Amino acid sequence: MKKKLSLAILLLSVAVNAQELIKRTFITPSLPPVETKSSQTLLWDQNPGTIPPPDLELISIPITHSNVDDKALWYADDFKLSSASEITKIKIFGITYDPNDFINNNLTGVDLYIYANSNDNIPSSNPSEVGTGLLEIINLDSASSALEIEDDNGLGTGVVNFTFDIEEHNGSSFHLPEGTYWISFFPRLDNLSYVDFGDEEALKVWTTMGPDPDITNTLSHGQVMDKDMVLTDNYTTWTSVLEASDNEVENFAFTIEGNPLLSVDEFEEDSLSIYPNPTNGPLTIDNPSDDGSIVTHYTVFDINGRKISTGKETGMFTLDMEALSAGPYFLQLDLPDRSLTTKIIKQHP
Repeated sequence: MKKKLSLAILLLSVAVNAQELIKRTFITPSLPPVETKSSQTLLWDQNPGTIPPPDLELISIPITHSNVDDKALWYADDFKLSSASEITKIKIFGITYDPNDFINNNLTGVDLYIYANSNDNIPSSNPSEVGTGLLEIINLDSASSALEIEDDNGLGTGVVNFTFDIEEHNGSSFHLPEGTYWISFFPRLDNLSYVDFGDEEALKVWTTMGPDPDITNTLSHGQVMDKDMVLTDNYTTWTSVLEASDNEVENFAFTIEGNPLLSVDEFEEDSLSIYPNPTNGPLTIDNPSDDGSIVTHYTVFDINGRKISTGKETGMFTLDMEALSAGPYFLQLDLPDRSLTTKIIKQHP
């Protein structure tokens, strides 16, 4: 008989009276609904609404990676980009046993991955297969300037949220084409022991929040992998959260910020000409309004957002694409008054 992640475990508790423990530990005066204040576009909004969730059922799955024995419990959820986009920030929402102890004495780093969507509508890989993700931020130091950790400011809510500055971490923009993807996140902890609440105990982990019930743009349900059987005796490959858990929360709360990229048609409306596209060699960039005095900085990225080449030119110029493998790329042009990005296709010679 398969052993599921029980509701008690999902709520960080191994106590018999788990619901009462969680109420004592986490359900305290509410914070206002989540607000995203940014000049960037909210590309995917799966926020938790009011924090902490007023309903215990909105707390989702515990996820973690133990530094002691290298064991891990992972959770992945999917999102969709309606157009090619630059990803700038990703925020993950969660809750834990004691934010101060968790951040200062237990947390050592965090991991964030983005995977393609497989034909089976699950992540195309998992964190144990390094190098297979479209984005891989591995064991990022909790003190990194590319990571913002938001706690509950002593209000007793248990909230600990993580915001990744992708450009700060990568040193360049990160782009994804239109499509469906999977995101996976987990904290790395030094201590997976139990915290004592008198006659009850709770496991020292971090738990995702479920999205606001009023949000209707979630895709398929999340996927759980307990590769090292941390809390179960099975589910060592990606498994539907509905199969692996007694909890009815199908997804976790996160948001993605960035900028949709211009299409070729929008480039043409901007009076810039890029030709030929597709190309099997040279690519010409022509700005009719440039009299030779405007400096254009250019960057070419591959489909995974990795920087291929960069430089600066004036007037009309040509990029040599001949040495690149056939396939899609992104070209970003930074002019004094605007930045533009579009997809280019390299064909076989």
